[in-house]
Amino acid sequence: MLKALLMHVAVDTSSKGTGGINGPIFPDKSFEFIPIPENPNNTTETRTYSTLKANNVKHGSFISDFVPSDIQDYLVHFDPDFENFTYADPSDMKKSKRGGMLKKLSMGDYIFFVASLVPFKKSAYANSDRKEICKYQKGKMAKYIIGYFEIKNILQFEKTKNELKPLDDTIPQSILDQVKHNSHSKRNSDAFIVAIGKKDRETALLRKAIQITSVGSPFRANSIGKKIYGDVAYPRGFKIIRDEKNIHALLRLAKNHS
Repeated sequence: MLKALLMHVAVDTSSKGTGGINGPIFPDKSFEFIPIPENPNNTTETRTYSTLKANNVKHGSFISDFVPSDIQDYLVHFDPDFENFTYADPSDMKKSKRGGMLKKLSMGDYIFFVASLVPFKKSAYANSDRKEICKYQKGKMAKYIIGYFEIKNILQFEKTKNELKPLDDTIPQSILDQVKHNSHSKRNSDAFIVAIGKKDRETALLRKAIQITSVGSPFRANSIGKKIYGDVAYPRGFKIIRDEKNIHALLRLAKNHS
């Protein structure tokens, strides 16, 4: 039976660990994906918000143009990896229930990524001041689908002493090439489960975001959200969809925004 998982990713205001701000969405519904910060003590990652180039260059040159100055030089946890079509979470269920949700997916299922976005206002970011950005963003965010891919594999890995080990016996090199770029693979030590996508296009990121909730807490489903997952709130976390009709409708909509 076909399944789809809606997984909330990217920075938002739920905690300091998730950046404490929301990403921007622009008038034409294009947007910036802003990954959460990474722990600098457990990674070989070198990219920061200041070195990651922005997609929407007419609004900013680097991702740092859309985050406060206190985190502009932080390393990034770039997951999902939209270029290499992977998404990972800890395989220890005590650390992350999300990994358990990934285990429910099979080849041919889909994962859709959701982010909190706020309409962009240039003056709010002019001083890169956290208080100014948060004051402007308060009560203006909604949830949007920003990317997706079809599941090719669900695999588990361990990273110890800088060696990446699959728990499965044989893994094709093409799969390893996808996984090695994921942020969990770059950690010095980690045990994670990873969804590996079918690379059927240049990027798993959408060209334009799809709004699925109303603006502001408790983030009730809008007309699109109701058709996909029902008349319920979606503050963060994940939702699984088992209605194939709804999945195919969402897939058509996502393809139109790719």
